[in-house]
Formats: sequence, structure tokens, C-alpha cells
Amino acid sequence: MTPFARGNERTPWSRRDESGTAFVWPSIACLIALTAIGSQWWENHQLRKQLEANSVAHATALEKQATVIQSIQNQRHEERRLIEQNCRAQVRWMEEMREAFANLHESRENAEELAQQLNDERRYKQWNAQSIVSVFNSAASAGVDWRGKSRDRLVEEVLAGMTPAVGPFAGKTFRVPNFSLEEAFLCSPFIALDRDKGLIYDQNGAQPPPSDDSPLTPIAARKPEGKKRPSGPPGRPE
Repeated sequence: MTPFARGNERTPWSRRDESGTAFVWPSIACLIALTAIGSQWWENHQLRKQLEANSVAHATALEKQATVIQSIQNQRHEERRLIEQNCRAQVRWMEEMREAFANLHESRENAEELAQQLNDERRYKQWNAQSIVSVFNSAASAGVDWRGKSRDRLVEEVLAGMTPAVGPFAGKTFRVPNFSLEEAFLCSPFIALDRDKGLIYDQNGAQPPPSDDSPLTPIAARKPEGKKRPSGPPGRPE
């Protein structure tokens, strides 16, 4: 055994023991350093894997977010397109409604104008019929002997005029002045015969118009042979 030193005495060591001890401690230090380096490398490796996983997750999340954003943009684009289409449709509808109202207003004005024209024409025909009937009755009261047996013949005589042979009105001609056959033809539905074969006024205008062979029918209004005018209420198109 190696003797131990006492006091100031030197302790003798063998060279072999000193060289072995000097080799062990550096080995332990290297082992500790390698262990620390390996631990640090492992931690760095785990951290790097975690960072890669986080990067992949983050990239996946960004892709999903981009997909959602693109979907939202497409949806907004479609909504904007539908809104624009709806606005254009409403504009067209408003234009069509405005045009329809304008046409309706114009049609209403035309209808009112036509109704007023027809009403004026009816009043004019009624006034002509009243004039013929009034002259007929006045002449009959004055002593005129009307010879016609039909309404149209009597109206023709009133238009031509007749003079009573005797009485205070002898020599005076009773007739409707400035009256054409066409005017008599148009107002004839307001003139009827009474039971005494005299002319009376029909305010409803329900009398049949003159026939084709009537003296009141203008030549232009007469039908060719074989085509007779149908009888019916006045004003009905033939």
C-alpha cells in the first residue's frame, strides 16, 4: 500500500496511480459535456419538430382562412351581382310601369275624347230628330196633309217641305232647312211612327235604320243587290 503523509511529510504516490486519476477526470468531464450537448441537441430537435408542426398547423390555418375569405368574397360578389340584377330589373319594371301608365293615360284620354265625341254626335242626332218631328207636328197642326205612309217617306216629305192648302198658314212651306239625306239617315233611329201614323221622337234611339231602298239612305251607304242590311239597334257595326 501507498503510505499516507503525516504532518509535513510527503505522501508518496505511484506514477501509475497519478496517470490513471488524471485520465479519469477528463473522461468524466467529456462524458458530462457530451451528455449536456446531447440533451441540448435533443431539446433543439424537439423544439425544431414542434416549430415545424406549428408551422404546418399555421400554414393549414392560413389556407383554411384564405379559403373562407375567398368563399366570403365569392358570396359577396354573388350578392352584389344579384343586387345589381335586381336593381336593373326594378329599373326596367319602373320604366315599363311608367310607359304602361302613360299608355293607360293616353288610352283613357282617347276613350274620354271618343266618348265625348259619340255623346256630341248622339246629341246632334237627337236634336235633328227633334227638329224633324217638331216641323212635322207644327205643319200637321197648320193643316198640312202629309201623304207618306212610312217613317222614311214622312221624313222625306219634311225635308222637301209641304204647304197647307187652306187656313191661316196657307202658302207657308214647312220644312227643315239645310238638312241632308245623310243627317236624316243618321238621326232616323230617334224617329218613330205612332198609332196614328205620325212622327214622334224616340229618345232611346231604338228604331231601326232606313232600309237600302229607303229614300233616306244615301247612295254610298246602299248595299249591292243580294246583300241586305240586317235590322238591329243603331250604332251596331254591320
